[in-house]
Amino acid sequence: MAAPKLTEAFRDNYRRLFDLARIRPQHAKAVDRWCDKVLANQTRYESIGNPLGIPWFFIAAAHMRESSLDFTKHLHNGDPLTAPRTALLRFPTRSIAPPRASQGRLESLLSSRNLRHQASTGRASQQGQAESTSEIHR
Repeated sequence: MAAPKLTEAFRDNYRRLFDLARIRPQHAKAVDRWCDKVLANQTRYESIGNPLGIPWFFIAAAHMRESSLDFTKHLHNGDPLTAPRTALLRFPTRSIAPPRASQGRLESLLSSRNLRHQASTGRASQQGQAESTSEIHR
């Protein structure tokens, strides 16, 4: 699936949805715990994103979504680092035998998705790009 075209209407819709988003009170403590985990690893995410020109928080969001912030799994799809990947990818990647540092795999993934250019285009673009990466392991 190709990334959506980032028209002004598309951006406006993402801005509107983001502005409407609220954390439900019953989930506030869990959100705080997740945020604490992400912030505790901010330097690690920056070390991945900075050389690629990708915001650290985008890396953290992908890591949270794909592997629940577990550094013993591939950051991009949640497969264990000690076993071959089993999640299917819809785009070409280099074949790397396990074990392999998850940071290196994520750098490969992010480079192949051309996220460097997308990262500088604002929150709506980043949300659209994040949505397009959801198909990575389907």
